[in-house]
Amino acid sequence: MKMYLAHGTLMMIGWGLLLPAGSIIARFLKHRSKNGLWYKLHRGIQVMGLLVAIIGWIISLTQFNVFGDVGFVSYRHGICGMVVMILGCLQPINAFLRPHTPEVGTKRTTGRIVWEYYHKGSGWLAVLLAIPTIVLGTMSLPVVDDMITFQIAYGVGCWGCLLVLIAYIFYDKKMYVEEVEVEEVAAFKEKQDDDDDGIVVVEQAKPVEIEA
Repeated sequence: MKMYLAHGTLMMIGWGLLLPAGSIIARFLKHRSKNGLWYKLHRGIQVMGLLVAIIGWIISLTQFNVFGDVGFVSYRHGICGMVVMILGCLQPINAFLRPHTPEVGTKRTTGRIVWEYYHKGSGWLAVLLAIPTIVLGTMSLPVVDDMITFQIAYGVGCWGCLLVLIAYIFYDKKMYVEEVEVEEVAAFKEKQDDDDDGIVVVEQAKPVEIEA
């Protein structure tokens, strides 16, 4: 029974919290690109999440025989879990093989475009497929109290943390845009104050564009 709880806890932390959080950061925190902040957070969180999930995967492969009960919840959970883990383990490999990021003002190469579609697509596929996999996992627990506890932990705990993260990122993005606009207006006024001829040309600050 301890192995069930250990496996479930590790997988919930990895695929229920850390790996989705890292994916959300990569998708919505691009405005914090100074010093590669969003990328460092994404990479660090994904590495931690995948390591935790791999430990949980090893437990399942060595301690359980979910493929022996064809047609049952545990069997479906095992199939989905294998697909999710294979997709997850491929991510560091294709990340290592990624083409160089194009310099500012240059177009992305075909190889870079293909890589981005594959990396992002397979990553989000794994994260989304992990949702029903975790739900099936909670349903396969032999003790009802443990099943309810894990479902509450996943539904309230993990999803609550992810929603808070999303809300904070959008708030941070709004504040960032306002800060940049204020800095642009201040720089423009300072430039006009230094103009020797005293002619002030009023220009509207350009809206800040954030990479998707």
